[in-house]
Amino acid sequence: MKHVLTMLDTTGTQDYIFGSNRLQENIGASQLVYAATKTWVRESIPAETDIWYTGGGNAALIFTSMADAKAFARRYSFRVLSEAPGLNIAIAHQAFDWETEKLADVRNAVIRKLAAQKQALPAFSTYGLSLGVTDVCASTGLAAHRMDSGTHNNVDLKIGDQASNEPARPVSMQTITKIVARDASRGRLSKDIAESLLANHPSYTRFLTKKEQLPAQIDDLARQFDQESYVAVVHADGNNMGQLFKTLNTLTLNNDSYRTRFEKLSKHVNEAGKAALQDTLNLLLSNIQPKDTNGKTEWFVKDVLKLETRKDGDVLIPFRPLIYGGDDVTFLTNGTLGITLGVAFIEAFEKHVNQGLSEIVPNCESITAAVGVSIVKMHYPFIRAYEMAEALAKNAKKLSREVATLDWHFAPSGLAGELETIRQTQYANKSLLMRPMYLQNNTTKEAEEGKYWQAGYRELIAMLKAQIFADDQQQARNKLKQLPNLFRKGKAASEQFLQQHHLSLPLPYDYLAGDKADVETSGFASSRCIYFDALELMDHHLDLTEVAA
Repeated sequence: MKHVLTMLDTTGTQDYIFGSNRLQENIGASQLVYAATKTWVRESIPAETDIWYTGGGNAALIFTSMADAKAFARRYSFRVLSEAPGLNIAIAHQAFDWETEKLADVRNAVIRKLAAQKQALPAFSTYGLSLGVTDVCASTGLAAHRMDSGTHNNVDLKIGDQASNEPARPVSMQTITKIVARDASRGRLSKDIAESLLANHPSYTRFLTKKEQLPAQIDDLARQFDQESYVAVVHADGNNMGQLFKTLNTLTLNNDSYRTRFEKLSKHVNEAGKAALQDTLNLLLSNIQPKDTNGKTEWFVKDVLKLETRKDGDVLIPFRPLIYGGDDVTFLTNGTLGITLGVAFIEAFEKHVNQGLSEIVPNCESITAAVGVSIVKMHYPFIRAYEMAEALAKNAKKLSREVATLDWHFAPSGLAGELETIRQTQYANKSLLMRPMYLQNNTTKEAEEGKYWQAGYRELIAMLKAQIFADDQQQARNKLKQLPNLFRKGKAASEQFLQQHHLSLPLPYDYLAGDKADVETSGFASSRCIYFDALELMDHHLDLTEVAA
């Protein structure tokens, strides 16, 4: 029986989502990507069409004729162009015989067609899209459609403090559709994440029942009173996920069984990603406590990070998922929470995705994940911060794809160049760094390197903080703050400083192999600095689980 496999895939989604430095526009763009690959697909097909799978930026459908497939492509393309201008979609078709051809082989052929289409897409330029007298959009640089005052389709184009404090800006139709779509994301977040948490933790009602308690403005994520404010862009990605799906191709399955298993696997990974986000948010919420300050109740994370409380009593939670639904997840949080929540997410994802996985894909390897955390000043360009988080996750994967890994970058002044260049120039050819790191101490190799986070490097940060409070606080802090610059000068300089001030560094005895006495007196093990990462993070990392100092 003749059928047609049609697949669609989004292209350039990073630029589309993170091209603006306004969180509400990023949220709306992410929602439009979700709608384009889920809702609009379902609404653009005839009833008899078989939707194989949707989500994760792509979809696959099975039609009974090429005419129906092309008719869908026309209807669907028109909707994307009109309701999500600027979002690029590639669509490819492949006719096949259900009885004689393997669906797995047909899918691979369509994927190759999609790749060729993406390669052939022309580079997009905004030049020439408007007359010289036309203003340009403040977010995209495209021709402005109107000012962002008032409403569009009965939706306010400004939210919160923007409505009264900001002058009107010229905005393109692309920006308008993103702003309008931001409201739809609230319902999805509530359904996917908040409802389950509220069912199991009624006390979270204070934090999750109002529409803007998971913020839509950067200031509400990262503002720290009397301090410089940093936001963390956290990007997590599963390891060997493509290989996991390819493993289905090696099984002896007919087309019906292959389609069913592929769909189950896709849904399983998607649900694991959502469950991991729930667990991550649960960790954060469980660490929020009230504190009486001068007769006024204020809310803090671990008695350290003060949260914004609105006049109506709403407590704003410094956590906002932007891309989720599967193993590829990006969320934003306060800079001090980036690493602890990033680690919590990949731990939870591995737990959920591996539960029952072998029932869908027999004899498969356990799935692991990597996370990259880019910690930047609050209003730093989002697209650059996201690209750095993505590069950090890829760099963590280079360490290992068999176990969980993490990498981070703290940027007090900006991001000048690619990750490799930054580390070559700013960190003495990487000899100052322990990162990227393994999440756990799994093997002898990791124990010898000392490059692992849990029951390892995070404890070293706690040791340094404990040393400050054990001694004269300000004096100890001042001395420790001088060490990073001395480490940059090399082992001899730090050794002289430590000896001159009669200082010794806390020794991570339990996990660092090698000459420990040398580490204690200089901060270096051979040519590698052990303490630089910890000192850099010391004021920018808030642990949400107990750490023995």
